[in-house]
Amino acid sequence: MSLNAIKRRFFDRGEMGDALKVERFQNQADRPFRRINGAAAILDEAVFAETDLAATNGAAHFNQDNLHLLVIRGPTLMKLVHALYERAADEA
Repeated sequence: MSLNAIKRRFFDRGEMGDALKVERFQNQADRPFRRINGAAAILDEAVFAETDLAATNGAAHFNQDNLHLLVIRGPTLMKLVHALYERAADEA
């Protein structure tokens, strides 16, 4: 996805040579790569205590063998989340 975003920026700026340089790395048959997917959960301590993370199931994900979960927890994270949403809403 990152390569595609970079390539689109080059195309949008009319920099076709640079876009083609990026595109050559997107052909998995010529340049095999491993796709890694991730998910993140940001939880305050109360929610974390009630959450059974061991029950998380990614079996239906198309790339389940390379799927990773990042969990961030802390005592006042909901205050942070609300502050971030407020800032984002003020910018809109």
